[in-house]
Amino acid sequence: MKGFWILFLALILGLLVLSGCAQQQGQPAGGNGATAGDGSAANGAQAGDGSSVQPQGNEHQAANSGFDEFVGLASKRPEYKVSYDQKTIAEGLTIEAKTVVFAKGGKFRSDSDLSNMKTRSWVLPERTVHCITQGAQDKEDCYEAPKSDSQTDLGIDVEKIKNAEAAYTISKLASRTIAGELGSCYKLVYNAVGESPESEYCLASDGILLYSKVSITSAVLEMTATSVGRSVSDADLVPPPISEVISS
Repeated sequence: MKGFWILFLALILGLLVLSGCAQQQGQPAGGNGATAGDGSAANGAQAGDGSSVQPQGNEHQAANSGFDEFVGLASKRPEYKVSYDQKTIAEGLTIEAKTVVFAKGGKFRSDSDLSNMKTRSWVLPERTVHCITQGAQDKEDCYEAPKSDSQTDLGIDVEKIKNAEAAYTISKLASRTIAGELGSCYKLVYNAVGESPESEYCLASDGILLYSKVSITSAVLEMTATSVGRSVSDADLVPPPISEVISS
């Protein structure tokens, strides 16, 4: 039973990471995402998952006019504490949660309150810690796991997007006011042949994520900010004692 909850928590955390970072499969391998001198993609370009990316020309450049602006905003790494309404649809199931995300100095924490379970997760430079409280129980079980490469940030993985510019079309959407903050909004489309996963993001002027909707093969995750703070105490980013260490 313990293993089930660990896997469930990993799914939730993984989707949270996805909501803040564009599809990581866009990272090119071995320079396959290189562009020609006119800005178009070199023939035979491949995305990081091995799928080919259609050659891009002037039409792609025009459609990708929001790229630099989006990357500039998403490159910021502010300190924040943001509350979100979260909805995850996966395998025919809908899971709703209240989620709070903390970020400061390269450390991240996310707390989620589901109908029958509460979770807390810390993504730290050297490890991750997951904590679960089930049902009406007062006891919280905490597990430590090695930090995986995919858990580098709860923000947008800008480097992977920049390194695969030819694989993405980023267009500017209408601005929105969310949680009292004016957000600049963008639509990202991953241009691999045979698939076109899409995502939408709205970012505050200092790069805080206000809204995201990420659609992947078997899941959709939507997060909408309900309150935004810009101060985090160091104590909020210190995990509690652990019950068990999970080896890689």
